[in-house]
Amino acid sequence: MQRGFRIVFIELFFVLATLAVATSASADTTAPQIQHTPPTGPFYPGSAIFIQAIVTDESAVPAVRIIYTVPGGSEENVTMAPEGGTYHFSIQTRAGNTGTLRYHLYAVDALGNGGLTPDYSLAIDPRPAEVSLTLASGLATVVIAVIVIALTALTIRRRRKTEPPPAGRPPL
Repeated sequence: MQRGFRIVFIELFFVLATLAVATSASADTTAPQIQHTPPTGPFYPGSAIFIQAIVTDESAVPAVRIIYTVPGGSEENVTMAPEGGTYHFSIQTRAGNTGTLRYHLYAVDALGNGGLTPDYSLAIDPRPAEVSLTLASGLATVVIAVIVIALTALTIRRRRKTEPPPAGRPPL
């Protein structure tokens, strides 16, 4: 019985050794590929900016991270949320701070191969002045009312000129 155990053990050892050699010969040595297109603006202070990337690799990619700095803030290094092969994160800009938001993405696969994107920059612009629609619509209502009253008065005056005066009354 001991002899049978040894044979099985030796056979198992050879199988594992063969697998180890095969695995090391075809081991993943390439960095994860990160496909990312920067979002388009305009971007304003106090708004959220959605960042998304597709990451592929021969082996598993346990995490994709984003390193970013918002205007008036310090550098942040955060794990992006995975959803299939897509990773996403929403950067919250600071209210009142304009300038340049800078970021880049990186991913490391299960075997330690790392991939890095170039640095990206997004302009955080001041919000454009807002026009008060209440004032504009109120003014438009007054102008329309004046025009309607003027046209009504003009129509009444024309009718009076073209109609004959009632009997016994002098014309206007």
